[in-house]
Amino acid sequence: MLTLTTHRTGASLLAVAGDAWTAALIAPGRDLAAWSLPGAAAYGTASGPEPTEWLTVVGAPEPAADLLRTVLPDLPAPPYGLTVPRGTDLTGLPGTAVADETYEHWELMTATRAPQPHPLEERVRTDDAGIPEITALLTAASPGYAVRPGDPTVQTWATLRTEDGELAAAGALQRRPGTGTAHLASIATAPALRGRGLAAAVTGRLTRDVLAGGEAVCTLSVHSDNASAVRLYRRLGYTTAQEFTSVQLEEEF
Repeated sequence: MLTLTTHRTGASLLAVAGDAWTAALIAPGRDLAAWSLPGAAAYGTASGPEPTEWLTVVGAPEPAADLLRTVLPDLPAPPYGLTVPRGTDLTGLPGTAVADETYEHWELMTATRAPQPHPLEERVRTDDAGIPEITALLTAASPGYAVRPGDPTVQTWATLRTEDGELAAAGALQRRPGTGTAHLASIATAPALRGRGLAAAVTGRLTRDVLAGGEAVCTLSVHSDNASAVRLYRRLGYTTAQEFTSVQLEEEF
């Protein structure tokens, strides 16, 4: 018989979920709705009045599936979506089903050592005021970008321009609300300028700024099918900490 434990504070959850993703998202003093079984924990991560509209599950795939099947029937309504460990069986979920073609496979990567300086880093700026240009670059290069200029969680935008002043690459240093964990996001290169090490220079500069400043870890997330980006981040010292699948759900009638 599986024994379900309910958690109402971040400290209680963190005592059983020691993974990097949860540590980056959940502060010890945070009030939350969370549950655990041996080997897995689940918690609401949606913004707004009902955090369980999106449910994040961490741990091993098999206990993660057991936890979902235990928790879902007691929620006020089925979640809009799930983030689960890669390999979790999502068939036969009570009261809901995975919407067609919504599977996104991604991974959390972490770095604990500053990379060596990139030859192009001397051209990377962290005080560039060209916000409209950053938005245009992200729209052209990465339409599904995670954060945009004006996002209050962004501490710094790093930019790299060509000798003619054209914005060639950009990336954001984001601070996770509550924990302050450094997370890089929306790293993009102009399509016509890819393959020249520009994203490596931007990513390397931001990573080194974080780690050389005394912080223990810098994180980023990447779609697993973006092989070139995964290779780039690994060359800069990032390793895969966790592999996830995110899906949208639809209510079964």
